[in-house]
Amino acid sequence: AVASLRLHQAINRMHTNGFRTDAKNGCQKNLFCKKKLFKKMEKCHVCQGNLIPFLSLGKMPAANGFLRKEDLKKKEYLFHLQTGFCENCKMVQLTELVPYDKYIIPDKDNKTHYAFFSSTSKFMELHFTKFAQDIEKRFLKKDSRVLEIGSNDGIMLKAFKNHKVLGIEPSWNTAEVARKQGIETLTEFFTILLAKQIAQKRKFKAILSANVILNIHDLNEVLEGVKIILEDDGVFVFEVQYLPDILKKNEFDNPYHEHICYFSLLPLTHLLKQLHLEIFDV
Repeated sequence: AVASLRLHQAINRMHTNGFRTDAKNGCQKNLFCKKKLFKKMEKCHVCQGNLIPFLSLGKMPAANGFLRKEDLKKKEYLFHLQTGFCENCKMVQLTELVPYDKYIIPDKDNKTHYAFFSSTSKFMELHFTKFAQDIEKRFLKKDSRVLEIGSNDGIMLKAFKNHKVLGIEPSWNTAEVARKQGIETLTEFFTILLAKQIAQKRKFKAILSANVILNIHDLNEVLEGVKIILEDDGVFVFEVQYLPDILKKNEFDNPYHEHICYFSLLPLTHLLKQLHLEIFDV
């Protein structure tokens, strides 16, 4: 499902975070937050409502967290892979969050590495080219700016031939591929602090995200950040998997550590209403 959100009014709140950027090479310092966020969630991490656990798949390692030879004798990180249903906002979500550094892995130089490069899939390249063309046709003018949250190796942004673009990508190795193609990319997590820094110089007609919003630990912060850098008549367009389809097709293998939330329109509407955003197209 692709949901497009129109900005109504901005309510800016400061959130503390642990992210800074090294301006010389785009690397993050103090990249991973020390908050006690990575534990079993008894409350919904969107609205703090009560979670009803279901579909326990047992203890699992982080997918794509490949072990090096020297790590084979060490105890491997495991987490309880289980989904929960929020009684209040109706959001389906994982009941335990995995630290980002278990799969966006920093090396000895604190450069982060992610295992998947989107451009290795020709199908995805075709899909995101069409995605970009649709955004251009429906929403953009000649001088419009475009930002993508979770831009990976630039697979979608490179399709915007006539517009200024900016990618936000927390993994250095994929972002570096985009930068080598001439695509401006910050190696950062998207936070309120980063949004405020960017907004001092520019705002964006379209903010995009594909298969990323469902991976983010703090949805409220991301949406607050979107409001800060979105133009008054701008749109936020994101692509996520759709919970009714997952249930209808019995896709029990869809839940894994990166897929934190499983979206449907009811909880999305509830969440966005709290932040003075509305869905106008699906």
